[in-house]
Amino acid sequence: MKMNKPILAFIIDDNVSVEKNFIESDEKKKKLEKFKEKVQKDRMIEKWKNPDELAGMVVTSLHNQMERKPGIGWVRSDY
Repeated sequence: MKMNKPILAFIIDDNVSVEKNFIESDEKKKKLEKFKEKVQKDRMIEKWKNPDELAGMVVTSLHNQMERKPGIGWVRSDY
């Protein structure tokens, strides 16, 4: 069911070092880059450097969006 809610995009910062077991193969890396380009097109994104920063960004962004565009669907029991 489409709720017509904004898409919030959070992408890991390119300067963050990633452990080897989290690095994609060349084929998957190309797909990941293509997906990241698609996500970044025509929308605002936030880049994060560590899990705590990501968590803070998600909470803040959700709170801001709920205040900017209140309506049915933000809370699960709301629809």
